[in-house]
Amino acid sequence: AEYMGAFEVSEGMSSAAEVGPLLVKALDYFRNHPSEELTAEQFEERGLVFSQGLGVQLQKHDKFIYDQSKKTYKFCPRYRGLTNRDDIMKLLQNRNETAGIKLDELSESYTGVTADIEELKRDGQIILIENSRTETRVFEDSHLIHIDDRFKTQWSEIPLTDMIQKLEQHDLPVVNQLPKVLQRAETNKSKTNTKRQRNRTNTHLD
Repeated sequence: AEYMGAFEVSEGMSSAAEVGPLLVKALDYFRNHPSEELTAEQFEERGLVFSQGLGVQLQKHDKFIYDQSKKTYKFCPRYRGLTNRDDIMKLLQNRNETAGIKLDELSESYTGVTADIEELKRDGQIILIENSRTETRVFEDSHLIHIDDRFKTQWSEIPLTDMIQKLEQHDLPVVNQLPKVLQRAETNKSKTNTKRQRNRTNTHLD
């Protein structure tokens, strides 16, 4: 057997370059249809290309279960058994750590999970936070720290330039719009100073 990237390729089997795109399409399909269990023939019926190499990789993949008796492939999400928003809340509430869970992994749990996540977010029961690795995590509201209003006031008084510098020192993400806000502020400041200078000049001439 020859190892190529993430694929173990045996003689007579499709190459990694051939199997890779098929595997990506299969994953995309099953993430949108997580409850389906398909045979090789049913792959073709749904517009997916099935090959011997793909079958081998699906049997090894940690997100698929292969039923030898039925010769079917079934998607196996990280969080199994979830069917509705109540299940999502129980999952979040029963976790011992406060690191949240990855949105990508939660989103492949069942059909309709995305709508349930949006409803929970809209109702204020969960919050989505994107970290510096552009990885979004889901948190249950009770795991969040509710900040005193006095602290919020003091925080809002910190100069934006100082805030950016501190965030960058600790390798924390800076909101993409912040530089634009600062740029607009500097532009407006410049315009104001120019206008004041003109006023002073005009007054002096008078």
